[in-house]
Amino acid sequence: MKILVYGAGVLGCNLARNLFRAGKDVTLLARGNWAEEIRKNGLRIKDKFSLRTSVSCIPVVTTLAPDAQYDVIFVVLRYTQLGSALDTLQTNRTKNIVFVGNNVRARALAAALPEKNVLFAFALSAGHREADRVVSIDLKKITIGQLLDAASNKQLIGQIFCGTKYKVAYEPNMEDYLLCHAAFVMPAAFACYKTDGNLKKRWKIIDGKRCLIKGGSNPFRQQPFNEVIASGIMERLGIPHVSYTVIWSKDAPYSVCEDFITENTELIPAWRLLQAKKQKNSTSRYRHLLECCELLGIGNITPFLDRMLVLDYIIANEDRHFNNFGALRNAETLEWLGMAPIYDSGSSLGYDKMPGQMRSEKDVVCKPFKNHHAEQLKLVTDFDWIDFDRLSDVDELISGVLSCEEAADYIDEGRIHAITESVQRRIGHLQELAMTQTPRQLDTTEDDVREEVAADYAPKMEL
Repeated sequence: MKILVYGAGVLGCNLARNLFRAGKDVTLLARGNWAEEIRKNGLRIKDKFSLRTSVSCIPVVTTLAPDAQYDVIFVVLRYTQLGSALDTLQTNRTKNIVFVGNNVRARALAAALPEKNVLFAFALSAGHREADRVVSIDLKKITIGQLLDAASNKQLIGQIFCGTKYKVAYEPNMEDYLLCHAAFVMPAAFACYKTDGNLKKRWKIIDGKRCLIKGGSNPFRQQPFNEVIASGIMERLGIPHVSYTVIWSKDAPYSVCEDFITENTELIPAWRLLQAKKQKNSTSRYRHLLECCELLGIGNITPFLDRMLVLDYIIANEDRHFNNFGALRNAETLEWLGMAPIYDSGSSLGYDKMPGQMRSEKDVVCKPFKNHHAEQLKLVTDFDWIDFDRLSDVDELISGVLSCEEAADYIDEGRIHAITESVQRRIGHLQELAMTQTPRQLDTTEDDVREEVAADYAPKMEL
């Protein structure tokens, strides 16, 4: 059979490799540097467990022409990329289209291609893509079928996978299968990959945009409000950031922000950047990150860190770990685009403390570089960019966010006063530092955060 795999991420590469090795006439649609890499050196896939690497010389195309005809096209794209691919698929002559992945809008996708025979599949494989290879775990299991009211494709599926090593499960009602699968798998995957933490969270399409909704913890449910306050402070200081709003559901507040990752970009968390080279015992965690970014070719890291550390000091952020900031790169070319806008600043402003504890500040912890904010602030190289006049209304910002009628059940006036008092004290200290320009202490490992952050969030991966 003549097969096109439309998309060269981890899932698409595993599928193309497996079909190709079974003697199928397979073509892989890839783009950018990744396409050139496969053309030049073949598709290289390293097994995460066995460490063996396979090389498959699979033909590569970069576009799907209207007159190109295949027996079947497997569409293996991220959800955000599907919209741009539908027109191309519609104008192409191929009849059989298989969408692979967690497609919770299966019926809508089928309706967008009314003249096609549309199938859906879910393959058990995972991993990550590097500049010259894929590192993956591939169980060679796939569930595939069509909508309940569509004609059976069992015979076609048998032809496609005949002679392969796939364990194939035919499912005549893929719409329900995918919905049930997403209900169990997607929240867990999201929690492991992008939204680490213990707060309630979920993705939702709002006004046609993919948004993250995230709750707060008892007893004050303060984190959603903190995200809005942090956004307001960053806006006043000209710091690139993700904007947040607050919505209410069942008398509880939730923060809402748009997904800043596009179909052409991907977020690389700082913990992965730290793995670009081995850290020396004599090198601080801060210096190590600078060296890793320099090695990778990521520019302007110091100004970014200056702004992030200043923000975290102002709001007394206690949870700026290495998995909630990072760098952006082009998903196709792997070109570094710079540091991501600052997001996830909710665990701050004494979110879990009583007013007396906020005033004493003795229980405030710190991440990612030092255990205490006073020490971490010594890493800031420049304060000249701070326009303190723009912070003159921070009291009004905090009070305006926290004094809404719905929040009264969680946050009282005494708490609001303690928060504003703490923030003003920290801004005053920053002004003193800006005038004196306290010398930096970049290379000391004193008070460094000792926990192995990368290991806490995911298995070690190479860049």
